Amino acid sequence: MMDTTASFICFVYPFLFDAQTFGQRAQAIGTARWKGREGEQKIWEQSRFPKDDLLAHVERYLNPPQGMSPTAYLWQMEHAPLHSPLGFGADAQWTLSLPTKEIPFSWDRVQLSLFAVGIGFITVTAKPKSDKFDDWLDFLHFFRFIRGQRDVKVKGKRRTGPEQTEPFFPELAGGVRNHPDGKGNFAEILDAMLRTGSMARLEKLSTGESEPERWWREVFVPG
Repeated sequence: MMDTTASFICFVYPFLFDAQTFGQRAQAIGTARWKGREGEQKIWEQSRFPKDDLLAHVERYLNPPQGMSPTAYLWQMEHAPLHSPLGFGADAQWTLSLPTKEIPFSWDRVQLSLFAVGIGFITVTAKPKSDKFDDWLDFLHFFRFIRGQRDVKVKGKRRTGPEQTEPFFPELAGGVRNHPDGKGNFAEILDAMLRTGSMARLEKLSTGESEPERWWREVFVPG
């Protein structure tokens, strides 16, 4: 048994992008919207990097004084798109599906950061609902296989009535039409969040080239 009231796990997904598009990416992310029940919902709320956790000169670099060009941006997903079934769907009942068992868990928050040098991160905070230490270790080990390696999936279901549920998967990541049992790869959800940085709805690139749907490159180090 373990005390899980104050415990959580942060998964960090790094990626690369063209540094020359830094400002346009930030504009796209800052104005991105998903459809909600009451119209379009703003997805990302701009935040500041935590001052207390940084050395003074690093904090000035990440949070420059007013009037200076930013070197980095940090956003946190707004409450409505995070919890809405038309958005991320954090209020659904989620499990990490492994070949030998399923581990129920919940989402806490999602953050996105971009750095002017062409590096970005998505940070997802999750919390297994089990109080067994082995389940936390398994969750920590297996969740990183976001593209279905070792037959690892995330699975959602949504309450539709008293003691009634139905499969759920975020609509922007294919929904239940592509995941009829509510089971899919977490990479599909990550890709949906990163597509909010697409400049397709903004002006064309200065070169006149069309905007590729996948504007980021995955960072992967074997082993």
